[in-house]
Amino acid sequence: MLQALKQRAIARLWFGQALSTIGDQIYGVGITWLAVGLVGADAGYMHAGQAAAMMIFSLVGGYWADRWSPVKTMVFTDMIRAGVVLFPVVWSYFSPISLGVLWFVSLALASSSAFFEPAMQTLLPRLARDRESLVSATGLMATTFRMARMVGPTIVGLLSSVIPMIHFFTVNALTYIASAFSLNSIPAIDPEATSFGGTKAQERGSIWVTIKSGYDAVKARPGVMSIFVVRAVNGGSWIVVMGLGLALFVREMTGSADARQFGLVMGSYGFGNFFGALFFGNIRRASNSFMIFGGYIWLGVMFVLMGFAPTIGWVMAAAAVAGFSGPMNDLGFIDMIQRRFPVDELARVTRLRIVLETGVWLFCMLLAPSLFRMFPVRAVIIACGVVYAACGVVGLLMKDATRET
Repeated sequence: MLQALKQRAIARLWFGQALSTIGDQIYGVGITWLAVGLVGADAGYMHAGQAAAMMIFSLVGGYWADRWSPVKTMVFTDMIRAGVVLFPVVWSYFSPISLGVLWFVSLALASSSAFFEPAMQTLLPRLARDRESLVSATGLMATTFRMARMVGPTIVGLLSSVIPMIHFFTVNALTYIASAFSLNSIPAIDPEATSFGGTKAQERGSIWVTIKSGYDAVKARPGVMSIFVVRAVNGGSWIVVMGLGLALFVREMTGSADARQFGLVMGSYGFGNFFGALFFGNIRRASNSFMIFGGYIWLGVMFVLMGFAPTIGWVMAAAAVAGFSGPMNDLGFIDMIQRRFPVDELARVTRLRIVLETGVWLFCMLLAPSLFRMFPVRAVIIACGVVYAACGVVGLLMKDATRET
């Protein structure tokens, strides 16, 4: 993966992405903890709003990613996001942070961020010199995201006793600004071609046409749509646990509003995630299906054990082992997509995936507050783990999904 950094443009993209994703993880811990402190399980509705905004604006963002310069889109998005996360910091000097302020920040950030990933998926193939470089660069970006999951929450866990929670938003804003400057230094590129394929961008149409083209591309590959659906269902289970369940669980176990334990639990998951990416990213992956669905089984079992954990220490250990398995399914999925689809279809296929996954996340997070009121937090976490593992077992039994290319 480090080979990709030898290309200066990719190195600049990576540097900006590393900073902004660390800021994203700091923001994620901060806003979840603040929202749970204000309204408890009803914080799930805020995550549902984020999913709805992400789904809607992914359609718009993906559509315009085919028309705008991807670099300018990403720079503009970073500057917008910096202003959004600074808003509650300024607000806090005049009035206490309210749920309405958190809603505004979460929806605005989700909406603007929906433009970023389609632009990056459009940009990467144009920066890569060949398909091998593209695979390396994609793996590098995925590993960087997992590194951020380790670094961002750990920063919150270690420093929340000396830095007010609101100023982690300030740190996030600074990472977005640094990312924008790094991205702005990328040299101009041909907006119509990949650097190694010379292919023109697909004919541009309406938003519906761009989504349908992604759907048609996926349907044309046997078994791929089934994998997309299973991935979306498990994504819904994941967001219920990681987006809301763990915050409620830590508050319940500690009886404290101190964010340190929550930050360290999330950092433990990120720690396992990062080292899992290094391990699975550097071994020969003979079977994508085994990687994807075997990873689901592993992570599901760890969620179940997390639900039975008697202490925060055991929760952290289970989270770390669960995180280590995450790259199995993600890297297997990335390999499958890059092997089965030509470069000029990658952005549209990614757009379809985002819309499908965020739709399921929306449904699950609308349901989550009721689940956490009706059942113990432990029981919901365990049930999500069972769903995860069951999807992995079903996936391994699907003939189409196990077909390798």
